[in-house]
Order: sequence, then C-alpha cells, then structure tokens
Amino acid sequence: MTIYKMVSFQETKQDSLKVITDTTEISIIETAFKGASKNPGIADMADPEYKVELGNDTYFLWIREDAGTIEKINETSTTYSLSMKSAKEVYRLIMSYY
Repeated sequence: MTIYKMVSFQETKQDSLKVITDTTEISIIETAFKGASKNPGIADMADPEYKVELGNDTYFLWIREDAGTIEKINETSTTYSLSMKSAKEVYRLIMSYY
C-alpha cells in the first residue's frame, strides 16, 4: 500500500511517498475503506489531503481524528464516509508516517 500527500487532485507533494508493508496497518485501512458509507448526492470536494493506493484501487482521502471521507480516483462524483472509529484509526496510522 502506498500513501502520498496531495497538493491538488492532480499533483502529489514532492517526496511524500510512504510505502506501508505491515499487514496489520494495511488491514486497518482496508477495513475502514470497505466499511465506509456512501454519501448521497454528487460530491464537489476540496483538494484531497492524501492519495492511497490499495491493491488495484486508488482513493483520495480527507481525514481528521473524528471524521474521514474517501473517493475512488475514477469515481470522483461519489464520496464515502468512514465511521468515527475507523476515522480515528486511519488518522493515527497516517499521522504516524507524517
């Protein structure tokens, strides 16, 4: 799994690539993303904070300690909300790398 800090939807922040190989950490992200709830309507989001490459899927991620939103990179009109518990776990994991 790889994570990048983002400048915009098209641009990653220079030297921000983090490669995560720990299976427990990957599982935290996978579980959080798979359990995310689809948000109604069409999304018009601010520039993403992170890009997460997870297996064959790539996501944009907006994360705080108490909330998180993901968007598949090829489905940019639909967003998904992480549960509060998942957001906290993902936030702590991401912050441990940045």
